[in-house]
Amino acid sequence: EYSPLSKYIGKIPCIETGPNKAVFDKLPTIPANELSFQSGIWHKSSGAASMLPVDFALQYANETYEHVKMWAFNGRLFFADFQAAWTKMAEHGQQLRCPDVNGPADFAYSDQCASRFGAEATYRKTWISIRSDIRELFESLPPRCNSTRVAAPQPSATGSVCPSSILRLGFHISATYDPESDVNIGGSNFANFLGPCAIFDGCAGCLKDTQLSLQRIQQRYQHAHVSLADVTLYAAGLAAAYLAEFQLNHMPFHPGRVDYKIIDEAMCKELGDRLPSPAYQWKSSPGGADGKPMEGMLSGDLLLPTVGSASMLMQDQPVLV
Repeated sequence: EYSPLSKYIGKIPCIETGPNKAVFDKLPTIPANELSFQSGIWHKSSGAASMLPVDFALQYANETYEHVKMWAFNGRLFFADFQAAWTKMAEHGQQLRCPDVNGPADFAYSDQCASRFGAEATYRKTWISIRSDIRELFESLPPRCNSTRVAAPQPSATGSVCPSSILRLGFHISATYDPESDVNIGGSNFANFLGPCAIFDGCAGCLKDTQLSLQRIQQRYQHAHVSLADVTLYAAGLAAAYLAEFQLNHMPFHPGRVDYKIIDEAMCKELGDRLPSPAYQWKSSPGGADGKPMEGMLSGDLLLPTVGSASMLMQDQPVLV
């Protein structure tokens, strides 16, 4: 039922779910030849769709499957839990937390916040203006976009920036968090995908334009000590609400993040290595159990990178969000 492409002793493992556990129910019928085509990418004969690893993980273990069933029967509960989980994840590594700017203040405006952003009235006015700029950006973007790698010779006509890519960027930055790291802790307060980190964003540079579009907004507020980290995570939360079509109103957001200076590419690679490895599709020679290339497979479908370098990017292939 689930066959992720992964390098495992030269084989592609397949796992079956336990008995009496409904994983697939009333799925639409799709012609097999259509499974091999995805907008922005051509997988040829090996492009059949399969369940994402995270979806499979939630449904395979009984402990998490119970939550899947609860969310399936109660959409309101799902969105409430999503909101709480997103808020927690987006604040990993954050040291200064100032009051919520997406609703009424949930705690007192501290001296540290005043030192950073000025008077509370100014603070509120600044973030209302930023929210307006982000929403204006959303309105200017296509509803969907292709996840195109850096310097692709044939960029998508719709571009690589849309609300979904902004949500994805916020998740990828937050997912770099490692509290046990001695120096490079990552998370929303200590990571970005600019400069040497551009190709370590979890999709080999496909989020670069998304990061730059938010940086253009942030630069308007540098005088107000607004960080790119704050603008990025604020925009990602607003993107979630935008995509949820009014099911996630008033996503809490607490400014106070700083922009951490990335020293070298090694630090970027350390952050990128914390993201799910299937997100990478690097230049390689994919093959089956006999070591021979498999018909129609993309380079990198089986093998993962061992060295991070811009020279490893495949400039001629977009990847799907």
